[in-house]
Amino acid sequence: MRSVLVLALVAGVTLVVIRPSLLLDRLPGHHAEAVSADASPLPAETARPNAAPVARAGLPDRAHPFRGSPAERWASGADAIELPKAKAVGGMSKADVALALRLTKEFLVGTNLDPAVLRGGQPTAAMALLDPKDPDTLPELRRALRDPDERHDPLDLVSRFDPDEVAPVGDVVRVRGCITFGAGKQGEVRVHADYTFVYPLVRADGDGSVDRHRSLGMPGDGRCGTTTRT
Repeated sequence: MRSVLVLALVAGVTLVVIRPSLLLDRLPGHHAEAVSADASPLPAETARPNAAPVARAGLPDRAHPFRGSPAERWASGADAIELPKAKAVGGMSKADVALALRLTKEFLVGTNLDPAVLRGGQPTAAMALLDPKDPDTLPELRRALRDPDERHDPLDLVSRFDPDEVAPVGDVVRVRGCITFGAGKQGEVRVHADYTFVYPLVRADGDGSVDRHRSLGMPGDGRCGTTTRT
């Protein structure tokens, strides 16, 4: 699955894609809701890879589902999504840029790492971040979740699995990629995220052998990236 989403935070209280009230909710004095290995993790990615990752020895099992995969050395979960240092850009303050970065991470977590969502649940927390006035993103996602077809595929934005077909092996998800940002139009910061998420799965009606599924979320602008072979 490969999806594209650019989150744009505009000066003042107007947000493109992100719900406008979130800016006020997270200003000082308002309530802010926190987001909540077998091998040594690789350092965070800061540049686009120039070669495929090297496979490791061994076959996966339930106790070691990432064995034999380059993702065995990737960091896990939300902590693997490291935010760059915020700075003022495009007429936006450092604090506004930091907010845009945090919201991007929250969206990635809500659509690719929430255990309930991965098991087929609704990405309620992530959908609450989307601007209801945007004419495309939120209505299209609701339509895709309600009645998916070839033109309306929830996997364009959300990683989820049919529990009748597969089951995740535990709650550990390996993650690799990076986030970058830059100026958009005046008074706007554009955030790009390029990440690969690797999920260990077993078939619901199979022999229990472990397979790995790769999901690529929110590809960026070429300044950082991931290869996807496991």
